[in-house]
Amino acid sequence: MIRSLTLVCSTCEKPYTADGVLYYREDYKALQPLEKRLICPACIAEWEARWQIESATFHEHDHFLYVDLVTKGGEEYKDLDCSVLDDRVVVSIDLPDAEKIKLFAWHQEYRAGVDKDELKYCHFNESFMKTTFTCETMQGDRYENVAFRLSRQGAFETEIPIPDAVSRQVLEAWRLYSMTN
Repeated sequence: MIRSLTLVCSTCEKPYTADGVLYYREDYKALQPLEKRLICPACIAEWEARWQIESATFHEHDHFLYVDLVTKGGEEYKDLDCSVLDDRVVVSIDLPDAEKIKLFAWHQEYRAGVDKDELKYCHFNESFMKTTFTCETMQGDRYENVAFRLSRQGAFETEIPIPDAVSRQVLEAWRLYSMTN
């Protein structure tokens, strides 16, 4: 016996014909493939148009990554959980793949800005009455044979000015170095 199956969109509830690809919304309660909530191509196109992202701002809190989104339609979403997977950023709301890839490119720019002052390496040299360090940041800034000392108040003092972010990391590296040597 041959049977037919009418495809009905779960969003607009109109019947449609398949164009080679069936779109459906994940329904984890469904036990069989026929229980999938199908979506017509017109509703998919509308959904993709709705989620065109205009801007994204990433921020971290307690080692978790969040993003604030603004769509081209003017909708704003704040503090969305997100994760970076391969070449996409997966957000706590469902986005088209093209937008996930666009978010990944913006995340790369965010990471480059955050990591620019991170130390790539830091080496110490101790000689009689003089201790120096040589280090390089991820951005490529090098500081070679810079003499330093810790004041009686515990302040980190260098012979040449270096950025605060770099001096904090050098001080932490010095403390670790001092504990092991």
